[in-house]
Formats: sequence, structure tokens, C-alpha cells
Amino acid sequence: MRPLTLNQVTYSLKQIELEGKINKHKGIFDIACVTTNNPSLVISELIKVLDKTGIKYKRVNMYAVNCQKQNVKFEIEILQLENSDSLYLIKFKCIAGEQRDYKEVTSSILHNIQL
Repeated sequence: MRPLTLNQVTYSLKQIELEGKINKHKGIFDIACVTTNNPSLVISELIKVLDKTGIKYKRVNMYAVNCQKQNVKFEIEILQLENSDSLYLIKFKCIAGEQRDYKEVTSSILHNIQL
């Protein structure tokens, strides 16, 4: 058996990093951001919407992305609702930028995503 190259090891580590467990959400949430769809399907649909709307993003893990559109930086994470096996939440978190611009961008994402 041949030893792995550095690129193969790096790729394997990135895959392991992306295959993390889904985090749980406890507390209040917006019902418009809830879905029963598989979280992998939701993140795929989310990435399609980000591409379509011209929002730059970087995958943080299997269920989260860091995003930027102009001066607005934010995070989107898919969470499983605590005490539920089949309900998932799309959670938005503003990191930087004007609140008005943040709300406009996230509203656009929610409008375009097919849950």
C-alpha cells in the first residue's frame, strides 16, 4: 500500500471537519425558518440560493456557512430543534454591518430558499 500524499491527507482532514454532528437549538425561534427537510438537503438548497443571489460564502462545517454581501457579514447554521428528531432551524447571525442591510439580505435568502 502506498503512503498518502500531503494533499490527500489535507483533503481527508477537511472532509472529517465538514462531517460534524448537527448542533441542537434550545429557545425561541422564528417559525418561518423551520423545516422538516433533511439538513444536508437544506444546506445544499441554501448554497444554491447564495450562489444565485451573489453572496460570498465559506463552509465552516457540514451545517454552517460564513457569508458576506458588501459590508454585511453573517453566519447561517442549520440546527436541530431540541426534543425533536425531525424539525430543523435555519439560524442567521449578524457578525458585522448595518442591521437594515442584514435584514434585507437575510429576507432575500428566506424568500428564495425552497423549504
